[in-house]
Amino acid sequence: MSGRAMMDVLQTREAHPSLFRRLILWGAAGVILAAVAAAGVVADRMARKAEENQTRLLHEVAGVVARMEAGRRAPIAHTMDQRAFAEAYLDPQGVTPAGEVLLVHTLDEGGVTLRVALDEALPDGDHTIEIDGEAWCVHTQTLTTGRHVAVAQQLSEVERIERDAVMQAVVPVILGAIAILILGAVVIRRTSRPVLALADSIGRREPDSAEPLSADGVPSEVMPLIESVNDLLARVEVLRAREARFAADAAHELRTPLTALKLEAESLVRSGFKDPEAAKASVAAMERGIERLGRLVDQLLTLQRAQLGRNAQANVPEADLLEALGEAVSLVWEEAEGKAIDFEAVGFDALEDAPVKFPVTPEALTGLLRNLIENAVRYSPRGGEVRVRLVSLSPFVMEVADRGPGIPEELLSRVMDPFFRVPGTGVSGTGLGLAIVRETAAQAGLGVTLTNTHPGLTVRLAAADAA
Repeated sequence: MSGRAMMDVLQTREAHPSLFRRLILWGAAGVILAAVAAAGVVADRMARKAEENQTRLLHEVAGVVARMEAGRRAPIAHTMDQRAFAEAYLDPQGVTPAGEVLLVHTLDEGGVTLRVALDEALPDGDHTIEIDGEAWCVHTQTLTTGRHVAVAQQLSEVERIERDAVMQAVVPVILGAIAILILGAVVIRRTSRPVLALADSIGRREPDSAEPLSADGVPSEVMPLIESVNDLLARVEVLRAREARFAADAAHELRTPLTALKLEAESLVRSGFKDPEAAKASVAAMERGIERLGRLVDQLLTLQRAQLGRNAQANVPEADLLEALGEAVSLVWEEAEGKAIDFEAVGFDALEDAPVKFPVTPEALTGLLRNLIENAVRYSPRGGEVRVRLVSLSPFVMEVADRGPGIPEELLSRVMDPFFRVPGTGVSGTGLGLAIVRETAAQAGLGVTLTNTHPGLTVRLAAADAA
């Protein structure tokens, strides 16, 4: 492997650390810390226990020797309980004076008795003294007769016994920790196999496959991810179907004016321009077809921009509602005047002091309002009424109402689909206006509701928190 390839691998590992490795490392760290803590606690307790046992052993042996000494003169001393014996034969304030030679019975070297000359006074109890250059743990007692009893054990032997006790307790803890680490690694490795198999199956899938991911054997912790991916695949499949249907409908809608243009052009060619009036009529028809085709293309582009804007909200300028409304009305005004429409805008004076803006481009907001007002004008009878009303600023609610034929109730759920036109209205159009309204309103955070008012139709734009 080249140096560059090795660097790429290392950078990839740094950017995407292994979950298995992290589980092992964190698990190992936790087990090691727990093992160290447990070993420390156990070692301390076992050391204390061993020291207590050795001290108790010295006391018991010293008690036996003391009873033997006392029993020489009073045999009853052998059968007395410890409290009675201590009260009768032990001096509670006993001290072995300095310079006295003390016979020390040892628990080492076959129980040999050592003669020890004390450099200083030694009160009864537990002490550590030096005998022939070695440290000894010694326990002394003084009888009421004045005799002294001493039992000792080498300090090194006491420490060895303590170490052995600690090792006997700590080694199983360490071995248990190692076993837990190995078992944990095996379990994690086995548990990750279904996830690795899932990743492998995803890598071998065809690019256009929308088949849901299999959850066989996958740990429950990974199920939310699989469910989310499957939900995403389902939504992508719906989107693909919608896009395919949209493309087919667009092709059909474009074919109609193109076919009409082709027929007019063929008619014009066949006439050889001999009939000026027929030629003028053909040219006029072609101009209308071209205008309709241009309008359709503009609507398609507007709808596409609205859909893209809905999915990419970043860095979108804000559009002022009052300015967009004024622009939309000016674009429709000529058509409204031609039908003698009584147009009324109500409640928008409040926007002069409190402007309302939406996170869409000014062109998009103008297009939304133009489509609503244009539809209201076109579907209203001559001399009809179109009313644009600002119902509320907080939460935002706005309505566009007409006195036209309305929409059959069974078609209300479909009229905002691309290229859908209500049959029997006698009004031409691209069938894209309300689709554009829905997409742009969604980008602006508004919902669209259509309601028949008999006569007429009211389109309501409302913020999500509006009742």
